[in-house]
Amino acid sequence: DVERLLDRLLRQAELEQASLETIERRLRADQTLRDHTPSIKPCAGYYSSGFGMRRDPFTGRRVMHYGLDIVNRSGTPVYATADGKVIENTYTSGLGRVLIIDHGYGYRTVYGHLRRTFVRKGQKVKRWQKIAEMGNSGRSTGPHLHYEVWHNGRPVNPLNYIFTEDRALLAYRRR
Repeated sequence: DVERLLDRLLRQAELEQASLETIERRLRADQTLRDHTPSIKPCAGYYSSGFGMRRDPFTGRRVMHYGLDIVNRSGTPVYATADGKVIENTYTSGLGRVLIIDHGYGYRTVYGHLRRTFVRKGQKVKRWQKIAEMGNSGRSTGPHLHYEVWHNGRPVNPLNYIFTEDRALLAYRRR
């Protein structure tokens, strides 16, 4: 009788241990996903142009704007919005000096019109790490950051990935 009770208790303890290990693995995976999901404003400044259709400031034509433009002084610090790896640090005619970070889980972020960068291609970065300075490079109307979020190969509205008081303020101003 005592042996059967001990066996049953031992099996129950083993099952509970396995269950706790499963829960711990899931919590760690959830934390990793949170760390690699863009979720902060990449720099200080005000929003001058949002995601969606707009008039091109140079041609006047209606075109899709895949990012969010944040205006401030040239040299304003730009931060990684999630943990990830720099996959591009280059110069293009449109975005000028540009960084692209792959965050895993289908997320990529693009930081354009930079004055200078502090990271290199292949480097791992952490959320809130200073990666660049805002600038006026490329096809630009003045110093600002052009910020894009891509998920599973598609551009998405970056405002949906900025979880700060700024988002609440923007919603209030739209009323």
